[in-house]
Amino acid sequence: MSLEVDPAVLRSAGSAFAHAAHELAGLHVAAPLTGAASAVPGLQAAAACREAAADVAAEVAAVSESARRFDDDVQAAARWYESRDQAAAAVIEEIEFP
Repeated sequence: MSLEVDPAVLRSAGSAFAHAAHELAGLHVAAPLTGAASAVPGLQAAAACREAAADVAAEVAAVSESARRFDDDVQAAARWYESRDQAAAAVIEEIEFP
């Protein structure tokens, strides 16, 4: 069994995660909850909406950051595979054949 890695595919996958992180961060998913809290400021539901909005915003930020870190890790893996390939190629090029 052999493992073949295509650094270009790794880079593409990482970029997809980076794009998803950017898009997710821009969704403003807590806005409807914040708006609902503003609509009923005197009710207990307003406090629940504000708390839920804060929780949702924190979770979305955490997921977005995780996707960004995954992109960083995948890009680093692509660079590592390429450097290993280049090192192996350099060793092979140094071999003198009779």
